[in-house]
Amino acid sequence: MSAVAAFMAVRQNYKQRMASYRPDLVLVRTPIQAKIFETPGGIPHWTNDGNNDETNDVAIKLFSIPLVNVGLGAAREIRVVWNFPIHEFVSSVNRLAQVSLTPAYFEYRNNLLSFKTSDNQWVVKWQGESHIDFVLPASTNQTRTGLIVPLVYISLVSYFYQLAISGNDDEHRKTGEPRTFDIPDIPPLKCRIEYRDIGQVKYSVDWLVYTEAGVIRDGSFKGELYGSRRGT
Repeated sequence: MSAVAAFMAVRQNYKQRMASYRPDLVLVRTPIQAKIFETPGGIPHWTNDGNNDETNDVAIKLFSIPLVNVGLGAAREIRVVWNFPIHEFVSSVNRLAQVSLTPAYFEYRNNLLSFKTSDNQWVVKWQGESHIDFVLPASTNQTRTGLIVPLVYISLVSYFYQLAISGNDDEHRKTGEPRTFDIPDIPPLKCRIEYRDIGQVKYSVDWLVYTEAGVIRDGSFKGELYGSRRGT
């Protein structure tokens, strides 16, 4: 009986020690204030709503969703892989541009998203993978760690919302009836996070990231970015 009790105590201590090593990375819902046509060159940029700190040129081009470690151990060697149906969504945005009679065209080729109008053109590269050295537990970490959202996704979603509300409906012009807006759903941005704990045990978690616009105006929208966890 003493031997069994000692074995159970050792086993319980082992489980507690392993649990103390385990990190748990989660994506935190964050507000968005998007500006589209006010940026130089027409490249959209997102900022956190009401955050006056993001005023430099780098912040204008980069937007991150907070990554928080709610576990008890540190996460290290973090690898983030983004996945999004770019080709299909580019086709959807181009169709909206045609319906709204907007002289704009997107093209995605060789990991490059190009945008063309009669007097403007820019190119953005798809950043499908990123790495973070470590994220400490939230109880001890006083600094914010964020995952940079791919600018290709930001650009397409921003123009998608603008084109969806600017449709030039001939029937509406003829009848004068109030316009009704039908904004299709945006496919989720998939995010896979792989990492290790301090004991070199590997973990992975899949997230579906959604953008939801609360207020859409000509040239901007306000909303939020949030994730839905899909496993560990």
